[in-house]
Amino acid sequence: MVQISIMEKIFSETISYEQARAIMELRNAHGVAKPFSIGFVTFNKTTGEGGDYMELPLTVLLDNSMALSKKSPKQNLKIERELEKGITPKGPNHWVNQTKNFAVLVANPDGSYDREKIVKVHLRLILTINGKEIIW
Repeated sequence: MVQISIMEKIFSETISYEQARAIMELRNAHGVAKPFSIGFVTFNKTTGEGGDYMELPLTVLLDNSMALSKKSPKQNLKIERELEKGITPKGPNHWVNQTKNFAVLVANPDGSYDREKIVKVHLRLILTINGKEIIW
């Protein structure tokens, strides 16, 4: 009987990748992405640096955050200038590289959120979502 309760506890603290992906893509009634916490291991393939565990308490998947994903006027101007010069901006190839951009949020006293920065994370390096370990 003790083994069953231990197994139940282990499975209640884990989540499949499909369930984690569903949490990342959740939206509220207004279509705005719901914040979640994420824990992942850092790694830079180019420099070979990384191995640090990072936990971000308030994040949203940038692809699904609607208003949060809009580019600043400065970024739009840079893109326009590059297009005028014939320079095509390099795409992130998220599908090929299995990466996603996450917006790190800061909570305001009125309950709203401001975007602090954007973090690119390789999907296979994500270890936890909302404190639950991901099982691949």
